[in-house]
Amino acid sequence: YYISTVSVLANLVILPLSGILLGCTMLAALSGMIFLPLGVFLAGPVYVIFQIYEKVCQMVTMIPYSYVAVGKPPVIGILCFYGLVCLICFYRPQRRFCVGTAVCTSLLLVMLMGNRLLWHRNTLAFLNVGQGDCAVLTTYDHRAIVIDGGGKYNKELGENTGVTILEPYLASKGVTQIDAVFLSHLDGDHSTGILELLDDMPVEGIYVSAMKAADAQMDEQLQEIVEKNQISLYTMKHGDMIHSTALGEMKCLFPIYEDQAAESENERSLVLRYAYGDTSVLFTGDLEAKEELLLERNNLIEETDILKVSHHGSKTASTESFLQALTPDTAVISCGANNLYGHPHKEVLERLSACGAEILRTDEMGSIVVTISPEGEAEVTTAAERKPIYERIKEAMEGTPIP
Repeated sequence: YYISTVSVLANLVILPLSGILLGCTMLAALSGMIFLPLGVFLAGPVYVIFQIYEKVCQMVTMIPYSYVAVGKPPVIGILCFYGLVCLICFYRPQRRFCVGTAVCTSLLLVMLMGNRLLWHRNTLAFLNVGQGDCAVLTTYDHRAIVIDGGGKYNKELGENTGVTILEPYLASKGVTQIDAVFLSHLDGDHSTGILELLDDMPVEGIYVSAMKAADAQMDEQLQEIVEKNQISLYTMKHGDMIHSTALGEMKCLFPIYEDQAAESENERSLVLRYAYGDTSVLFTGDLEAKEELLLERNNLIEETDILKVSHHGSKTASTESFLQALTPDTAVISCGANNLYGHPHKEVLERLSACGAEILRTDEMGSIVVTISPEGEAEVTTAAERKPIYERIKEAMEGTPIP
């Protein structure tokens, strides 16, 4: 998802040495078959050349803007690019050359700049991080907001969902800096990926619950990473919000009061309501039934188009009265396949169906992406619907129904 602007400089050194490298490698290999010490000795130039390669690559990547993040290009953009290359290489300057070049160039510009200039659609992705929560909002002007980062308990930092799932997705969107990170609470299946992200990418600010952390160890680890990377840390309670034309509005509904007591991390989960155009999304973290009741009693529940179901579909949340007050059109459940907790529970699925919500699950459908327009239209696609072309051709040939 990156383009190198310095590869030509590096190749000025790398390419002239490649012939010597190949010759020395073959000579060392053949000699080693006859007399091993001679082969080891002749491998010395190979080692030296590889050291030169490494140093050259390190030096050129230190040059400012040595790599430019472009994200994942659309298929039509790739076709237009190669069409433009073919026109330039194989067609003489004539009318059809000029017309073809103009068409391909225009299409490329539309692919690259169209959303920013014309359509203003934001993208909200509920990433499939297994048994955990992670959502990424990218705006039409290339801003990015992350809500939780998932996390696997059997993986160390540096090998977890932040590095393996969250950061590659951000790279595919051409994102190199995060405007805001919202961490609902400190349970590892929500926070581990965030801890990795804070260490690896520039983040302007991280927002956490104003209630006192129940997990002192995780809170201390978060504080250390925030201080080390000089990231601004903000606490949120009911009424706090961030707002901009491109982003829309992100408003905190819970905790209601800063001095609320919580016996567990789940009970201090941030509840966030995102609105863009006429579309609204409610993020509930791992909120439990008791806190849902507090929201109801304080008249903080509004009808919501998309609900991120609390606690991965646990039966200890998503009460009937809470769902009836929200009346969501779409309910997204983020959970792991065949997880040990039995999420989502049958009772929750029945309650969601009863309130008329379409249920989308990451364990069955993979990552779920919502494209939101300022006019209020929301288009939902899932990873299960975005199969590679070769798989779809195979399924068609085998007579398997294609979703």
